[in-house]
Amino acid sequence: MKDEKSIPGVEDIKKLKHFNIYNKNDVQFEPTFVSTGRQIESIARVKMHQTAIIEIAQDDSQVKTATWMDLYRKSNQLSWLLKDEGISKTSTVMVCLPNTITHVLAAYGTWKNGACYMPVAPRSTEGEILDFAQLAKPDLIITDGFQPEGYKCLTSEDILARLDGYSDKMPPDVLAVPFRAQTTGGSTGKPKLIRFNRASGESDESLMAWFHMTGQFFGCRQLICGPMFHAAPCSATFSGLNCGNLVVMPNSFKPASLAKYIKEYEIECLQIVPTLMQRMLKLDSFDPQDFKSIKALCHTGGYCSKELKRAWIDLIGAKNVYEMYSMSEMIGMTAIRGDEWLKHEGSVGRAFGGSKIAIRDENGNDLPAGQVGEIFMTPSGGYLETEYVGREQLTDVGDGFRSVGDMGYVDEGGYLYFSDRRSDMIVTGGENVFAVEVENVFMQNPDISDIVVVGIPDPEWGRRIHAVVEAKREMTYDEFRRYGWKFLVPFKVPKTVEFVDALPRKDSGKLNRLQLAEQCELLQKDLVKPFGIIDTGLRQKLREQSNNQN
Repeated sequence: MKDEKSIPGVEDIKKLKHFNIYNKNDVQFEPTFVSTGRQIESIARVKMHQTAIIEIAQDDSQVKTATWMDLYRKSNQLSWLLKDEGISKTSTVMVCLPNTITHVLAAYGTWKNGACYMPVAPRSTEGEILDFAQLAKPDLIITDGFQPEGYKCLTSEDILARLDGYSDKMPPDVLAVPFRAQTTGGSTGKPKLIRFNRASGESDESLMAWFHMTGQFFGCRQLICGPMFHAAPCSATFSGLNCGNLVVMPNSFKPASLAKYIKEYEIECLQIVPTLMQRMLKLDSFDPQDFKSIKALCHTGGYCSKELKRAWIDLIGAKNVYEMYSMSEMIGMTAIRGDEWLKHEGSVGRAFGGSKIAIRDENGNDLPAGQVGEIFMTPSGGYLETEYVGREQLTDVGDGFRSVGDMGYVDEGGYLYFSDRRSDMIVTGGENVFAVEVENVFMQNPDISDIVVVGIPDPEWGRRIHAVVEAKREMTYDEFRRYGWKFLVPFKVPKTVEFVDALPRKDSGKLNRLQLAEQCELLQKDLVKPFGIIDTGLRQKLREQSNNQN
């Protein structure tokens, strides 16, 4: 957590019954727990006409704002509207909208009826929406796009046109359990639905944990760096609002746009993925002064190289850089701040919130410190609050330990070091190569903007290390491999390279590695002993895919 003096209202907190400075109520469902509806009500009383959300259109052409009183009253109206549509404690509401104020209102209106909120990518294909709908069986879909037959649907326009016909008084307070269902394709690309079986709201303990993990504080200026249908940006949005933050909610997550928003809105807190951190540093327009307002940058959602971490520590200060390691399934969690990281470079921290870590081999045997194996964890709080919908649950191998297939090791002090996902490990010529290790080396090359490394079936190597590269200039293979040889043993350096205009990353910075690998494999199936730079037409394929999505 930040030094106490830097947390607004800390002296007041000490005088109050609750750490939650907005909790002026008596004991509710738990000793310090406050439902989301009551939390927003309490913040609105204090901040009434102050801005709560700044919504920015994807092309920056339009900026909308909502005050705390707007959020409180309109979410009350929407909750009554949803009640008229039959939404209750047993319901699920699918929200298929971009990062908008209406999206936030939809979530609040859902929770105030005790229902489950389910964000879905608005650019999902019709088939994907049908798949998710069949998994979740939503009682209502809020969407401005495809409306699947057989499901009740409302558009943003429908909702806004009807709000004034409903009371803006707070409905009876009920707990929303489960409070959220999160869609994810994971690394396999197959749709998954993860349900969070806890109540929507905050306790003193959850707020203190959030501050410790992210460096945030009450009332900070916060930037959302990803779409709300992804777990981390979704959690960041609503946790931030529960802290009374001014939330800047863009719909463009291009590095140049994010850097611009940080400077323009004097952003103090943000949660971001390493891919975007790397790309911001490589901007031609990069200016260290643009980031001077940042007091807490928390990164999650992927491996962060030592070089990238050091660069951000140098830029904004070690005590302002935070890292969380977890996953959508929430089987466990670690956290670390930059100054602690400097003493344990490369670590993603120690187990947090009562979570435990075990590193095990393929036979389930515990491995000693320093040896890479599969990461098993127990959840914070001692119980697993998530479950898969429509598929087999993660296996509890004993004492609450589960794994999602990540690989890593711990040191003697219990600090965890993440290697890669088992699914991203490439066996080539009998050697194990972690894709992320190779990618991180080449991302330090100033002439390379982005890179993904995959394994392609090969009669000689079993799997051939292949790189798909987005470069700033033309490169020869000799240049490419000589750079790799400086930092990697030769068998880890990609034997083939294909250049593209841009990698098919999502707004979150992630991509479907398996899908890209399958595409490369199909295009390369007729090549005989490929070596060096190849051109299979992948560049054109990705262009066509991008044009179709736009």
